[in-house]
Amino acid sequence: MYNFVFFSTPSDFYDASYKDIMHLQNVRYIRNILEPKNVFLKKCFKIHFYFQYRRKIYNPFKRIWNRFLFDNDFSDNKPICFIFNERMLYLDNYGFIDYLKEEYPNAKFVCYLQDLVDTIRNVNIKTIINKFDLTISYDKGDAEKYKIYYYPTPYSYFPVNFKNKVKLSDVYFVGRAKNRLKDIISVYEKLKEKGFVCDFHILGVETKDQLYADDIHYNTLISYEENLEHVLKTKCLLEIMQQGASGYTFRTWEAIMYDKYLLTNNISIEQAPFYKSQYMQIYKDVSALDLSFMNVGAQKIDFEYKEKLSPRFFLTFVEAKI
Repeated sequence: MYNFVFFSTPSDFYDASYKDIMHLQNVRYIRNILEPKNVFLKKCFKIHFYFQYRRKIYNPFKRIWNRFLFDNDFSDNKPICFIFNERMLYLDNYGFIDYLKEEYPNAKFVCYLQDLVDTIRNVNIKTIINKFDLTISYDKGDAEKYKIYYYPTPYSYFPVNFKNKVKLSDVYFVGRAKNRLKDIISVYEKLKEKGFVCDFHILGVETKDQLYADDIHYNTLISYEENLEHVLKTKCLLEIMQQGASGYTFRTWEAIMYDKYLLTNNISIEQAPFYKSQYMQIYKDVSALDLSFMNVGAQKIDFEYKEKLSPRFFLTFVEAKI
C-alpha cells in the first residue's frame, strides 16, 4: 500500500476527474503547488517560479524553495507514490523531482500524460521515461507509439448547481478549435440542415473565421460546472477528436456519467468496454451522420459503466504496476 501525492494543475476539469479520491486519507491532491496558504511563501514562489519562467532569467538560487513545495503530513510511514501530470513537469527544471528522490528514497514516481505528447511543450518523452518509475498516457495511440502504459483519464460524478440559464438543445459541443474547426462547422451545418437545435461553444477562433456567429458561441469561457449544465440540458453530446488523438475525452465520460447520447468520430470507441450502439453514433464522414438513434422512443440511457470511471481504479492500476 502507498500514500499518493498528485501534483496537478489548477483546472476545474481535473477537479471533476479526481473528485472521488481528493478526500481519501492516503491521497493528497495538490491542484496548485505554487499557491500555498502562507502569504510570504506565495510571494516568494511567484518571484522565483512565475517570473523566472516567463522572463527566462538565470537564477542560481532557483532550487532553494524546493523543500517548501511539499509538506508531508501523512500520519503513517507508508511509502509515497508521487504522480505528476504533464503540465507540472517544468518543476524538474528547478530540481524538484531530484529533491523528492533524495528526501524519499523509497518513493515511486509516476508521470501521467493527459494530453498528446506532440502537444506538450518542452518535454522529451525519452527523458520522462528514464526519469520516472512509471509513465502512463491517456491516449492508446501514444502509449503504443512510445511503449508506455495506457490508462484513460479518470472521471468522477460532479454535482451541478442549476442556475437555469441554459436552454434545451438536441446536440451540445464545447471545445477549442485547434486543428478541427472545419470539421466542427461541417457537423454543425449538417445538424442544422436536419433541423436539430445546436448548442455550440468554440474557443480559439479568429473573428474572420467565426461562421454562424449569430448562433454559435465563440471564444466565451465557461466554467466546468456551467459546462455540465449545458450537458444536462441536451440530448446528445458531440465529440470531435483533435487530429492524431484516439483517447477518450470528457465528452465520452459525460455521456456515460450523465446518461446522454454520444455522437463521435472516434472510431476506437467501438472497441471500448462501455460501447453501446443504441446510445452512440460513430461517423467517419459528415455526410453519413445519422441521428435516428436519438428518436427511439423514451428509452432510458444507461451505459452501466459509471463506477468504473472512478480514479479509485486508477490508483489500483498504478499500485499494481509499480
